[in-house]
Amino acid sequence: MILETRGLTRTFSGLKAVSSLDFSVPAGSVRAIIGPNGAGKTTLFNVITGTLPSSGGEILFEGRSIAGKSPEQIARLGISRTFQLTSAFPELTALENIWLGVNARHGSLSPFTPQRKIRDLEARAHAILESIGLGERGHIPAGELSYGQQRMLDIGTALSTDPRLLMLDEPTAGLGVKETASMAALIKRLAQRMTIIVIEHDIEVVLEIADAITVLYNGELLLEGAPEDIMSNETVQRIYLGHQVHVKGGIKGEPHADA
Repeated sequence: MILETRGLTRTFSGLKAVSSLDFSVPAGSVRAIIGPNGAGKTTLFNVITGTLPSSGGEILFEGRSIAGKSPEQIARLGISRTFQLTSAFPELTALENIWLGVNARHGSLSPFTPQRKIRDLEARAHAILESIGLGERGHIPAGELSYGQQRMLDIGTALSTDPRLLMLDEPTAGLGVKETASMAALIKRLAQRMTIIVIEHDIEVVLEIADAITVLYNGELLLEGAPEDIMSNETVQRIYLGHQVHVKGGIKGEPHADA
C-alpha cells in the first residue's frame, strides 16, 4: 500500500471530524472519496498532508510514518495536493507559477547555479504545462485564465513537486460540462504514472476515473469497494445523495460542498 491510516482521528472541540479511520490505498490506483457535507473528506486530506495535526492514530506513506510532519516535509516525501479553492498567484504567468514549484522542489537558484540546471528546470516547467493542456498559455497571467484553466494550473503546481501520490480536492467543482470532461481526461492520464486520491461529488466523473470508492459518513468509513457496487448500494443512495437520478452505470446527484 502506498498510503495507510490506522485508527486516524481528528477532533474539533470534542467532535470527531475523522473517527478511528482505517484507510488504505494501493500504489498505482485511483481512489475516489465521497460522502455528504461534513463527512470529514477534506479534514482527512488536511490531516494526511500535515495541514492539520491528527488527534490520534497512524499515517503511513510507503510504510513510513508521516504523522506530525509538516506539509513541506510531506511534500518532499512524495505527496502533493490541490485545494477546493484555486491557489495560483494571479499576477504571475502560468509558467511562472509552475516554475516556482519546480524551483522549490529542486532547490533554490543562486547566481552560481549552472546554466544547464536552469535549462533543465525550465524544460521541466514547460513539460508540466504541456501535460496539463496549458502549453500555449504559459505567458498568460494566472488571473486571466478561465476558471477551468486555473483548476488545471493548480494540478500543474502540485505536479511540480514530482509526487508519487497526488490528492485532488473537488477538481471539477464549478466546472462546465466540457471543462469537466477535460479534467476527467487529465486525471486518467496522470493515473498512468502516479497514485491518485480524489474527493469528488460528480458521480459520473467518479464512475469514469475511480478504481475503488471510499464512502465517509460522520467521519467514519461507511463503505468501500468497486464503483458499481458502491453506486448500487441503497444506503449510499439514501445518505449521500440529496437528489438523485438514474444514469448509465449508477446514479448521479447534485454536487454538495464538503464541510
